[in-house]
Amino acid sequence: MKHLVFTIVLFSLYFSASTQTPCTESFDFSSNSGWTQVGTNVQISNGKLNYLNGATCSSQRRVYRTLDSTLNSGDAWSIKFELYVDSVGQQTGQNMTGVILAALTAGVQDPLNNCPNISCTNYPTGIQDGIMAIYGSPNPGNGLTYYNIKIKDGSAEYTSPRINCNIFKTMLYLHLEKATNNLVTLNIYSDSLYSIHVPNSPVSISSPSSVSHLNTLQHGNVTRGSNYRQFWGFIDNVCLNYPVITSLSDTDKPALNLSIYPNPTSDLLHLKGINTGVVQLFDLTGKMVFIRENEFNLSLGKYTKGIYLLKVSSGSDYFTKKIILK
Repeated sequence: MKHLVFTIVLFSLYFSASTQTPCTESFDFSSNSGWTQVGTNVQISNGKLNYLNGATCSSQRRVYRTLDSTLNSGDAWSIKFELYVDSVGQQTGQNMTGVILAALTAGVQDPLNNCPNISCTNYPTGIQDGIMAIYGSPNPGNGLTYYNIKIKDGSAEYTSPRINCNIFKTMLYLHLEKATNNLVTLNIYSDSLYSIHVPNSPVSISSPSSVSHLNTLQHGNVTRGSNYRQFWGFIDNVCLNYPVITSLSDTDKPALNLSIYPNPTSDLLHLKGINTGVVQLFDLTGKMVFIRENEFNLSLGKYTKGIYLLKVSSGSDYFTKKIILK
C-alpha cells in the first residue's frame, strides 16, 4: 500500500500568542485621522472608539474608513478587536440595545440602510453588500443581550444563530472571520489570548458567493430601531488580517476513498480506509501544531471550536474535507 500523508489544516478561530500574525491594518484609535464620523455619540476620543450618551438607534451614529484593499468573495480575512460593554438601554426593565460592532461593507453607506440623511428618514432598504458583527437584544426584551452575524447581499439579509451573552463591565475579545469557502464565523473570548470562548461561542453562517467588493470598515449603531436601544462602552485595538491565504483547496477530491466521521465532532475524529500514514495539524498561519504517524482516531477536544480542513495525500492524489469541531 502507498504511504499516505494526512494533513489537517485547522482554520483556527483564534490566533494564540505564539502564532499571532502581524495585522494587515490595525487601529488603536490614538488618532481619528482617516476616519469619517457620521452623526454623534460614536466617536474617537481618549484612545478609544467610544459609544457615548447611550449612542441610541433611530439615527446614524457611526465612523468609517476605506481599507487599503478590496476584499472579494474568494478572499479569507479576519477582524479582531476588544470590546467593553458598560451598560445598555432599558425598556420596561429589560435590556435593549442595537450595535454594529464591526462591519466590512461595499461602500460608505450605513451598513444596513440606504440612509438619505443623518436621521435616516424612512429607513430605506440598504443595497450595498456587507458582513458585520452585531450586538443586540430581542424585541420585546426578555433580559438577554446577544451577538450574531448579519450579512447583506444587496437588499437581501441573512442572520446567523445568536450567542446569548450578558457580560458587562469586563473586556471581551471578538474575532469575526471569513474563510475562502465563504463560511463566516464569530468568536467571543474572555481572554486576551483569544483562547477561552464565552458560553455559546462561536456561531457561523455561510455567505452568498455574490457578496463581494468589501472596501470599507465601519463601527456604529443599528440605525433602524427605537431610542430604547442604547449602548455605553468602547471598542479598541482593531486588527484586520487579509487576505488569509492557504495552499489547500477546501473541496472534496474523490481520488481517495476515505471515511471521516463524525462531522461535526466535539472530540474524536475517525479516519477509515487507511492503515498507514502521517497526520499533521497546522494552524491558520501554516505553523505545525502536531505530527503523528499511523494514528487515525484523533482526539481534538482540547482544541478550540472551529472549522478544520482535512487533507489526505497520496502521491499526486489527495482528498480534502471540511471538519467542524463544536
